[in-house]
Amino acid sequence: MLRESDLIDKKIRAASYLVMLVFGMANGSIGPLLVPIADSFKLRIAEVGYPVVLNSMGFFSAGIFISFVWRVYRARFLLTFFSLFFLFSLLSMVFLHNSMEVILPLLFFIGLSGGVLHGSTNSLFSEVFVNSRARYLSILLMFFGLGAVVGPLLVGIVLTYTVRWYLVYLFFGIITFPLPLFFGRRKLYRNIKSYVMKKDSNCLREKPVTSFLFWVIILANFLAIGVQVAFYSWMPFFLAKERSLSPAVASYSVSVFWLSIIGGRALFARFFHKSDLYHSLILGTGGAALFFVLSFISDRMILTVLFLIFSGLFFSFVSPGLRALGGNIFSKHIGFLTGVITASGSFGSMFLPWLVGQISQKIGVSGGVLIIPVFSGAIAIILAKLRYFSGVKA
Repeated sequence: MLRESDLIDKKIRAASYLVMLVFGMANGSIGPLLVPIADSFKLRIAEVGYPVVLNSMGFFSAGIFISFVWRVYRARFLLTFFSLFFLFSLLSMVFLHNSMEVILPLLFFIGLSGGVLHGSTNSLFSEVFVNSRARYLSILLMFFGLGAVVGPLLVGIVLTYTVRWYLVYLFFGIITFPLPLFFGRRKLYRNIKSYVMKKDSNCLREKPVTSFLFWVIILANFLAIGVQVAFYSWMPFFLAKERSLSPAVASYSVSVFWLSIIGGRALFARFFHKSDLYHSLILGTGGAALFFVLSFISDRMILTVLFLIFSGLFFSFVSPGLRALGGNIFSKHIGFLTGVITASGSFGSMFLPWLVGQISQKIGVSGGVLIIPVFSGAIAIILAKLRYFSGVKA
């Protein structure tokens, strides 16, 4: 009898990890590329954020799309088609970079196609790895984190030697080239198509949208991704303005945070993936809230770096853990669940950083950023209440 780890061909798994790596690199590179893009096109300050907005809109649209169209037997078509679309969009940036009116739609399509690949691989892993969702989703998202670290470093290298910022997308396109070749091979899906998912005694048979549990998980994910993006987006600005660090040094806080997230996901996948999901999520969000606060109030750089590391370690499991929790409870609706979780997370990533900015405008940055740990603690409370009242095991 095939083990779960044998149900997905190793080449599909490798390609899925590559998807997450490349999309993480592309996603993480947008922020560092804003300066050269703004300089190239002489953008006004109000226009500088447009590339991020369009890319996020594409990712949000991908979540909605996946929630309605995903079925495991469509995996080959979706993964092959959108890997080609992703490749085309990346390479088009290289050849059509002279017009801002073209760049913005291309960034939307990069967010859309990358988001569909992101959601599809998450759904595929969730449907196949029934008994070890938390472990394999942690490994999958670990590669996204690795890409988020490598992408900005690559941007720095390119901009050190040339002003041709668009060459970054040429590199992304080159390493994306094998994806449609891997995903398009029919025989790689033989085991998946013949696999009948095991019945889960904890699975709810009702439709997700009629379940209170579903909406609580969506709310928790909305807050979680919003907290994550707000923290690594505002921390460099906070360190530069409130701790008088140079922008270059302050930007390293993002790398420290993402490296600790990668390490945390690797540790969880190796040692803690069999632990109770509720306990892990409550501990993760509660512990992260504490270290978020300490990161903002510490006036010693060594301690700040240490608190940043612990913030990433504790928060590392939250995103894959919420996906695994939803998959365990609604295992008959994986595609819909993954799509809505993706959409809610992308909406949170737009809303909470904006909210921090609005509050900071009124009470100052040092006070505004404290809303981040407040929301992280709120997730812990929400999940604790959910576990107590739901009676559903995870």
